[in-house]
Amino acid sequence: MRRAGVRRVTSRNSTASRCAVLIAIPASREEFDAALSRTPLPDYLLEDFGYSVDPHAGWEKYERVAKAAEALIGTARKLGAGVFVRATLEDVTRATARYQYVVVCAHWRGARVTARDLRSNPETIVQRIRQHPALASLHPQSCDEDCVVESLNVAIKDKDLSLLSSLPKSVLEAAKRTPAIGQVLSRDIIDKALRPDIAPGNCVELFDGLHTPGEFEAMLWSGFAGELDLALCRSVSLATSLDLRRKNRIANLYWDCQVDAAPQLRKIAMTLEMMAANGGGYIQTRLSVEEAELRNVRTRMGWEKRLLKYLRPVGLLGSEPIKKSLVKDLEGHRRLTRNLYWICFAIVCAGAFVAVAAVAIDVYRGNSHRTAAIVGAGVTIPVLIGLMRGIVREWSQTDLMLRVIAQSDEATIQQFLQKMLNRFGDGATSDKPSGAGSARQSE
Repeated sequence: MRRAGVRRVTSRNSTASRCAVLIAIPASREEFDAALSRTPLPDYLLEDFGYSVDPHAGWEKYERVAKAAEALIGTARKLGAGVFVRATLEDVTRATARYQYVVVCAHWRGARVTARDLRSNPETIVQRIRQHPALASLHPQSCDEDCVVESLNVAIKDKDLSLLSSLPKSVLEAAKRTPAIGQVLSRDIIDKALRPDIAPGNCVELFDGLHTPGEFEAMLWSGFAGELDLALCRSVSLATSLDLRRKNRIANLYWDCQVDAAPQLRKIAMTLEMMAANGGGYIQTRLSVEEAELRNVRTRMGWEKRLLKYLRPVGLLGSEPIKKSLVKDLEGHRRLTRNLYWICFAIVCAGAFVAVAAVAIDVYRGNSHRTAAIVGAGVTIPVLIGLMRGIVREWSQTDLMLRVIAQSDEATIQQFLQKMLNRFGDGATSDKPSGAGSARQSE
């Protein structure tokens, strides 16, 4: 992304020095190797690599994130911002006591249940599920481990929120509006009912381990009334918890989808540079970076870019539904590719017919004038066939997108768009958004 309006020299209006950046993920090869040697393995690494991690292969995959974290650390220090590497829960207190703007670059252990969460054998867990009234809606088909995990996750993702029927109506409405909140609450109920046979979800992972939202909030300095960037995947649930516990006194930036760490870290560095050059608050500047990126994305061509323009930073652009307009856009693109295909097909068929006729006439008349002309012009046929292959691929991809989006709700569509962004990867100069950010302002 082009860094418009950002200067290397810190201005008198700089607010970057009021920021603190907490890095709670490995930022070097040494930290990565140290994390791999810990028992148990950090959840951040388990989620990406599993239990069997080859250090060399793992580092090749993780290196781009470490380099982005290292670059952010260098930028923050150069601009006078506070930097807390290997950040722990105590660093949260130190940072919020000294700085107005605090960025937490950490891992969020979410609501999804995995096989490694089961601390007892599946038979014990199934028996407890059947005995607990709060889990009456769960019906594991067998005591197989995969079946138990699937049953729990189906209940967590249940759009009818069957596990939350006993909660207040206002909470249910909030869970329906934001699926991530419903999933967090459902996982909390499962954790409470099956404790200690299941490892808890919904935790912030700092360098000193996993912490519940309540533990994280308790370590915020009591007088902190600044701005927080909860730079975690699906941090909407943590933001909601902080709002309830701190009565909306803390403005926060959260993410309601999976985010790619490397571009996220780069955009935080870009935000600090803009604050150093132009002043301003963190959240306002951070969202302006997202806006600029989305505008840049929209200038690109292709059906993938057509999808990307519908990515919404919720707190900035509101909650306007995009499904109908997105489906209409894709249907128009599908018609275009279909028409292009049939035009190319007709040209190829006509060319083939003319070629056969020309050869037949030459054979009949005993010369090769027409055949030579056809051979000379025939180079266009392979080109057209190659073009048709690309059109067919784009046509089928667009059709698949339509099928997926037509069966999805607004929140799922946003998650799908984010996965598309991650699918394209991110080079060192990537201009693809890394998440759909939302801001909650303090009152």
